[in-house]
Amino acid sequence: TLDIPVLGLEYPFPPGTVFHSRGPVAGGTVWAIDPTGGSEVQLTTGLLPRISPDGRYLAFRRGTLADPIRHDLFVRDLATGQE
Repeated sequence: TLDIPVLGLEYPFPPGTVFHSRGPVAGGTVWAIDPTGGSEVQLTTGLLPRISPDGRYLAFRRGTLADPIRHDLFVRDLATGQE
C-alpha cells in the first residue's frame, strides 16, 4: 500500500468528494478531489474506484505489469488506510 498524506482531505471525506483513476491499465492511480475545488490527492494505485454507501470504504481494481488484462479487487478502509 501507499502511505500518502491526504493533504487537506481526511476521512470522512466531505460530501461530493469525487474519486477517480488515471493512468495506464497496469499502473493507474486512484485520486480524491475536494468538491470545493481545493485539493486533489493520490490515495493508492489502481483503477475504477467505487465508494461504499457509508463513505468509509473504497473498492477498486489493481493489475500488474506482468498481466495487465486480469485485475484483482481491493478494498481500502479510508479511515485507517489499510487495504
